[in-house]
Amino acid sequence: MSIKVTPPPPTHRPHHLNHGDMQWLRWVVLSISVLFCIAALVAGGCIGAINQWHTAMLQGAPFYLSEAGAQAGSLLSPAMGFACCIPLTLYWAAVLMHQKNLWHRTQLSALAVVALALPGMLSVLWDTVVHTSPLLCCILLTWMLTTCIPFFSKQGS
Repeated sequence: MSIKVTPPPPTHRPHHLNHGDMQWLRWVVLSISVLFCIAALVAGGCIGAINQWHTAMLQGAPFYLSEAGAQAGSLLSPAMGFACCIPLTLYWAAVLMHQKNLWHRTQLSALAVVALALPGMLSVLWDTVVHTSPLLCCILLTWMLTTCIPFFSKQGS
């Protein structure tokens, strides 16, 4: 009579992500988080309230947007504004994740906010409105998440 000895089942080592996979994971989670927040703000009407405030501000001094320009609405529809947020968020998340410290992230974000707010202010020269608030929210949310959550910053890697 022979006794059969069965080998023990193979032990599974925990799979650790390498550095490149971890970078991809951080980028995807950050981008989806920001886009989800923007979609929630658009659906909740917060972006619409900001856009109304923006239009009212442009009708006063020193911009003096005409009533016809204010009634015409924004050149960017809410859907087009969100569509512009997608590539901006994907790019900006990658940029901010690779900054070494808070000072660099803050400087770049401030510059991006100014660059995106400028068309919203200068649109009165053509007696129209360009609401860039979803784009500004993308920049600010990405900055906030990379600043407040160490997982998304360079120190979190």
